[in-house]
Amino acid sequence: MLLYNVCMKGHGWGTKHQFEMFIALQSQRMTTLLVSTFCNLLHLYNNKISNLKSEI
Repeated sequence: MLLYNVCMKGHGWGTKHQFEMFIALQSQRMTTLLVSTFCNLLHLYNNKISNLKSEI
């Protein structure tokens, strides 16, 4: 759930740069990679749901 919160917070913030800095402060490339992958998947998932809803 933490990843989800971090991801959502990132989208709520003014700039992507702030979000990236925040992630960088959380340390390690691996973490950043995991979070960005998670965020991308979350976007795809949300888009799929939106598309399904609009088709119904």
